[in-house]
Amino acid sequence: MDPQHSAIVIINSLRSIHSPALKRWLAKGDLIRQDPASLADRVLNAIDFHGGMDSPAAHRLLGQTGEAPEGWIAAADPVYLEPRLDHLCLHSLGATMRDGELSQLFDHLQATLGDTAEFLSVGACGYLKTAAMPLSDIEPDALHGYVPDRFLPEGEGVDVTRRLQSEIEMALHDHPVNLRRQANQLQPVNALWLWGGGAMNASVRPDLPALHADDPLLRGFWTASSGSASGWSESLSDVSRQGGVAVVPEDDALGAEERLETIRVAFARGRVRQLRLLTRDGFCLKSSRRAQWKFWRRDIDLSGGLV
Repeated sequence: MDPQHSAIVIINSLRSIHSPALKRWLAKGDLIRQDPASLADRVLNAIDFHGGMDSPAAHRLLGQTGEAPEGWIAAADPVYLEPRLDHLCLHSLGATMRDGELSQLFDHLQATLGDTAEFLSVGACGYLKTAAMPLSDIEPDALHGYVPDRFLPEGEGVDVTRRLQSEIEMALHDHPVNLRRQANQLQPVNALWLWGGGAMNASVRPDLPALHADDPLLRGFWTASSGSASGWSESLSDVSRQGGVAVVPEDDALGAEERLETIRVAFARGRVRQLRLLTRDGFCLKSSRRAQWKFWRRDIDLSGGLV
């Protein structure tokens, strides 16, 4: 996308949109449901950056701590693999972790398995430093509620990955943190989802649009790429005036309607000419000022199409 007058906005969902005016405006764009992918991958695809990210884990840690890690590192995030009749269902638990829980689990893993790997936690995010191994390339948040089988790694060396996964699951079984979580009606951390492994190779990408987000992975990538990155400013006014990428926090105090009204007004006044709206529940909507002439489109269908 041309960064001039282009906006990429990430919100939780379109399902809370009830305003007839907003629904008519959104319906004039092209709506698709996307396959599961990390938020960062979806944003990079939206800005037409197809080079891939060399190490999502390393970039996320940079975004969290301000320091780029050395060597190979993977993300190791807490999940609950729920056994069902003939398959497992993945539940991402990062947002449910209480203060100190993940660090206690990782201290235990380090004491138990630290002869072959280094485990560290930062907030609700986990990391693994070890020899390179095949891993998934997608984060657990994007797989929440999915059967994870088709997103598991394959190829040479995958036996090492599976063996480590099994050792982690055994070490987490009946840990006091998990017993307390179950007593409090919370899902236990019975596995870590290993993904995004690699070593950071920073390179300057001066054509990145401005970023307005608190997401650590995106901020880390922008920082490593010498792009303009600032935190979420409680408003979409910057992106509606200057273009760029804005990630509305998941726990945003305002609803999606209030946020989108800002962009709709910017469209009407000609400040934003192209929009890509991404939702955390898997939709992508592309719109432009030219698309607003599709007057026959009156409603938006969240099954994946327009009516």
